[in-house]
Parts: sequence; structure tokens; C-alpha cells
Amino acid sequence: MPDMRLHVPELRDGMMEQEEASLSFNSAAPAKEEKSAFEKALKARFKPDTVTQILDTLEKMQIPLPQDDTQYLTSQEGVLIFSNRHGVMLRIEKEWGGIPDDEGFLIGTAVRANDSAWMLQPLGAVKTGEAVVEIIPGIHYESNDAESRKLYWKMWADGYSYWDDRIDNIGRLPKLPGPDVAVIVDRLAASQLHSGLEAARRALEVLKGERNLYKYRSPIRVEPSPNSDLRQEWDQMVEEVLKRKPSIEGASKYDVESYEAFKRDYKSFWPDGQKAPDFVLSEDKRLMLHRTMSLLVADMLKGNTKSREALGAEDPQEILWGDLKKAFQDAWPNPQKMGEFWTKVLAAKDEGRLVTGWNELHSNDPYNKTTKAQQAAAAYAELSEAIGGRAKVLDGGRRQATPDLA
Repeated sequence: MPDMRLHVPELRDGMMEQEEASLSFNSAAPAKEEKSAFEKALKARFKPDTVTQILDTLEKMQIPLPQDDTQYLTSQEGVLIFSNRHGVMLRIEKEWGGIPDDEGFLIGTAVRANDSAWMLQPLGAVKTGEAVVEIIPGIHYESNDAESRKLYWKMWADGYSYWDDRIDNIGRLPKLPGPDVAVIVDRLAASQLHSGLEAARRALEVLKGERNLYKYRSPIRVEPSPNSDLRQEWDQMVEEVLKRKPSIEGASKYDVESYEAFKRDYKSFWPDGQKAPDFVLSEDKRLMLHRTMSLLVADMLKGNTKSREALGAEDPQEILWGDLKKAFQDAWPNPQKMGEFWTKVLAAKDEGRLVTGWNELHSNDPYNKTTKAQQAAAAYAELSEAIGGRAKVLDGGRRQATPDLA
């Protein structure tokens, strides 16, 4: 995920001198309306017509605009606003992401993976020109390092490469019966899968212990156990391979034979009870892994059923927030009905279905992304009281209750 940092407004060279000269030569000219730091942050990332649509959308959503640059975070793709009161985050980002190289081409093009149950989905989303404004449910901080590694293969089975697979890009869904469910929080941390080579290389790196473990480590992890994490990732990969039933029409017979051989012989790569894998793999096993991945990825790209569709009503996110998603659909774009939506969001927060996971990690690192989110949420706290039109912030910080707009 691109590094998030507090936005510091920049002055163009000579801007102050030009404005002073303009005032001295034409004192009767009306003063230009000063743009807020928030609007400047939007203008630095989006085209003017997109900025206009974003501001109009936030007004209809009844989201008070941040007053200064301490009340939001910026990233390569957009701006983030956190509401402690409602347990949600506003993501205002480009619809898809990527880092431009020296020639302007995008490196690591990212997509939002809206059909994957393992990507955190918005309660509501509105396309605004080249951007999208999303209301993202707040979930718990996830401290289990292995979950990030397992999510790589769950996303892979949906046809996505979870390339930015760091521990601080995932979270854990709240208030669910049964086992905990980890999902990806960073909506632009995955790209479309194009070939099996990347997946095969990843699997080989796991077996050889070459994965960069540093980026997986939770700051509150007490006893790092790299081999345990690697084993859980390998087991998740095997699970995803075994449960697939790929179409063999048009596939290479060598790929099909390798796939069948892997299903029979996968335990020989890393036998049960063996703490560390066998770092020396035969050429036959390497070839088997490459061909297996090639077959499965080719099958995935044919448009197989994704996890959200496959799970249907059993999708954990639908169980938690299906009613809120419907409430948003019913309310948008009527700004008056949005008040009803925000009332339901507050009720869900009281029920524990929405949480402020960004407040759950306490780090002394001022550059930690979660620390920055905590600071931005605290700075925006007073304004968040006015989300949904339920309160009006007056001069001096006083609040005046207003009737519901519904």
C-alpha cells in the first residue's frame, strides 16, 4: 500500500509574491476565496470536474468537510477520513491505482476486487468522475501475521494477486460466530492475476524460506515464528488448489498431468510434522508446481465463480452489514434519506458490528499508518458529530441538536 502521510500544503514558487503584487496594484480587486487544505489535497490528486463531483457527493452524504490537514490522511491515490463516532472510514480514491514510472506507465496496477469476499467491501460507493467515494466499515486490527499470508492464496483463487500483502493492510471482521475472518482493508492492494508464473514463484519462495518476513510482522507479535507462518501459507495454497475443479478443455496435457500429480504428491513437498520445508527441490517438482499454477490460473481467467457469489448469503460481510448496504442503496442520492442511513450506522456501531480498529494498536512509532489514522480520527472527532445532519457545529465548538432530516 502506498505510504500514507499527513498532507502538508505546498506553495507554488512565487505564489505569495504574485498575490502581494496583485493587491498593491489593484487594491479594489475582490479577494480570491481561499481553498481549504482538504480541497487542495483533492485538487492535487484529481481533475477539477472530479473534485466538484466529490464535494457534491460528500454534501449529499452529509459528511462535514475537514477543516485542516490534521483531520484526514492522504495517499498516492486519494484521501481518507475516519469517524470514531460511526466506526467507518471514508475512502476518496482513484477507481484503480498504480505508481507511474519515469515514462508515465503504471507500475503494479491495482483493482478494487469487488467480487471477492476476502476484500473489505464498502457499505456504499459513489463513482465521481475518475474517483470513487466509499463508506468503509470499521473492523478490528489483525495481529496474527499468518492471516496476511493465507489471504494471498484466497485472493489468488479469486483471480487476484494480493501483491501488497503486509500485516498493516488487513483486519479482522467483528462480532461473528465461529472462527475469526481476516480480510484485506486496503482496497487497492490487489491486481488482476495474469499468469501462473507469479503464483508458482511465490510457492517456491515459501518452500525455500525466501519470503520477506519483515513486512508481515505485527508490532504486537510476541514470539515471531517464521516457519509456522510459512507452513500456514503453504497449507492455504494447497487447500485452494485441491478444492478447484479446473476445466481441461484446451489445456496442455502436461499441465493437466502435473495438476493431477500435485494433488497426489503435494505432501512430499512439505511432509506433515516437518518443521521446515525441504529447501532443495527436484527439477520435476519445480516443473510440476509451475504447470499446476499455469493450468489453474488459465482456468480462473475464464471467469469462474468468485467467492462473494459462491458464498451468497453466507458471505460474512453480508451477514454483518447487508442491511446497511441496502439502507444506503435505498437512501442514495436523496440527502434527506441519508439521515436515516447514518442512524442505522450508529445503531450498528452500538451493536458492535462496526468498530474503530485503527484505535486498537498502540505504537510509539509516529510514522506507523495506524498511529496516523488515530491522530486524524481524533482531530476529526468534533466534525464527525455532524455526519448525517443530526447536529450542527457552531462557533466555539458548541453543538446545537437539529431534527432528523428524514
